[in-house]
Order: sequence, then C-alpha cells, then structure tokens
Amino acid sequence: MHAEVVEEAAALSAHAAAWDALAVAARRPVAAPGWLLPWLEHASAGARPHTVIVREDRETVAIAPFVAAREHGVRRLRLMAARTSFGVDVLCRPGREAQAAAHIRSVLNADAITFDGIPAGSPWPALLGGRGMHAPRIAMRVAVPEVRLTPDWLSTRSANFRQQMRRAWRKLDAQLTTEPDVEAFARLHRARWDPRGGSGVLTPGVEAMIASAAEQLGPDRLRMFTLRAEDRAISSHLFLAAGGHVTYWLGGHDDAYAKHHPAQVVILRAIEDAIERGDETLDLGAGDQPYKRRFATGETALLTAVVPLKSPRLPLVLGDVAARRLRRRMVAA
Repeated sequence: MHAEVVEEAAALSAHAAAWDALAVAARRPVAAPGWLLPWLEHASAGARPHTVIVREDRETVAIAPFVAAREHGVRRLRLMAARTSFGVDVLCRPGREAQAAAHIRSVLNADAITFDGIPAGSPWPALLGGRGMHAPRIAMRVAVPEVRLTPDWLSTRSANFRQQMRRAWRKLDAQLTTEPDVEAFARLHRARWDPRGGSGVLTPGVEAMIASAAEQLGPDRLRMFTLRAEDRAISSHLFLAAGGHVTYWLGGHDDAYAKHHPAQVVILRAIEDAIERGDETLDLGAGDQPYKRRFATGETALLTAVVPLKSPRLPLVLGDVAARRLRRRMVAA
C-alpha cells in the first residue's frame, strides 16, 4: 500500500472511475467526483488540490479529497466543496480505514485539517488526529432529518399532512419536470433569499458547477425537480444520489405561491420518485426546520471538527480554534 498527493486538478480526472466507485459504495452522493471536480473547476476560487490517493497494487483503497489553504498563518486542509456541500468525507474500502489513515498521515503537508460538516459517524478525524493537543476538536454538530424510504412511507405521515399535500397539488394545477433547468433553479433560489440577505451558497461559479455536474452525473444521480404553473417555474429543488442514498442539496420557490406549499410539494414528489427507484434513505440537509419534520422518520447528524497535526505552528492552530469557539459563544449569547 502506498499514498501519493495529487496537486494538479487535471490529474484527478484519471482517478474518477475508482473515486466514484468508492463514493457509491459509501453512499456519499456529494463526495462523488462528478460533483466535486466541477466545484474545483468552477467554484473553488482557485483552491489548490492536496488530494491523497491510497493504492495497493492497482486497487484504489482510499481517497482523501483535500484542498489546501493558508488561513491566519495556518496551513489548513479542507475537504473539497466543504462550504458548498455538507456531507463530503474521506472515502475508503470498508475494513481498510486504519491502514489507509496511516499512509494518508504520512504524506500530508499541513498544520491542521478542518472537516466541515462531515457525517457524525465518520472515523476520519480520530484516525488522522492524535492524542492530547493533537486530538480532534469538535466545533459544531447539527441535526439532519432523514427519511427511511419504504413503500408505505406516505401512510405513516399524518392525515392532515396528506390532505394538505393533495389540496396543494390541486390548487397549484402544476406540472413537475425533471430536466435540469439551472437558470430557473438559480432564479427561484435568489428571488427567495435576496430579500433575506442573499444566498450564502449559490454564486455564479456554483451555477456553472451545477450545469457541469448534471452532465457528468446524469439524471439518475443529479435530480432536479421543477414545478411549473401558469407557464413558469415556481419551485425548483436539487437532490443528489449514490448507492441508495439521496441527499437534498438546495432549492427555492416563488413566494407568491407560498400558501400552497410549493417547496413541500416538490420534496414530496422527490421522495416518491426515490421510493419508485428503490432508494433506501433520503436526507433533507442540515438543519432541524419544522417543515422537514413533516417528512422525516428519523435523523442523522453532521459535525465540524478540527484536527491539529504535528507542526511547529501548533500554538497558532490551537489559538485559532479557541478564538473561533469564543466567537461562536458570543454570537449565540
């Protein structure tokens, strides 16, 4: 087994097939190269790859899709698209994690790793970290409502919810389309969030990323559902799928139709579509908003963790962690 660091974006495409197979096996839709490489090309603001490929003979055992940055004097690694997509993680063949982690650690050139919004069950902060001052620091944990996809799922929802959704569909008198319409998707998202201070996610680069990802992933893996009424799009939402798991990424709707719950109507249709496809689970993204609870049958979680690596800059890393914690407490207060 050996590890290599890939620091050129063009060189990563050669690993795309093996990388995608790991993402599908791990059921991590947003960790697939068809999503992350478009981010690197269009929306990374020039981030430099520091991606570790672990191989044994001709077999790809693990991929750590890091990018490098310098923040407050600290050489930091983050996961690709970490601030665009929660749920990205290191990928590895089951049972090989400890071996792969040792090889990943041996080639890293950084002072710290920040895992932004990784699955709470991820072993990688602990595997790539150490003890004492090098132990992972958990910075944040957030709930992720999840739907267990079964044929009888809708019958487990309240009678009021079922009636409301049927009534909304009739009132909207709408059509649902699945051909990706990035322009309508972006327009609806911005129209909803611009009056509220603007979107923190959907930049022009991310729009280009979505268009490229739609081509690379195809309609089975990138699913955009758009509701149209009165000859225009009124609600559009994007989902990503891999290995039987679907994740809700982002959406928007026209507030003029808000009383008919157009966003919830689209999410319902996306869940029904996933059940028909034979998917097993669908998460509704970070955040425990009440509307998500109307669909959810349980929850998972995401967390953010900082791993201080062995480095002469360790005091800077620990000081930065402490300062960020203090800022969060002050905001919360």
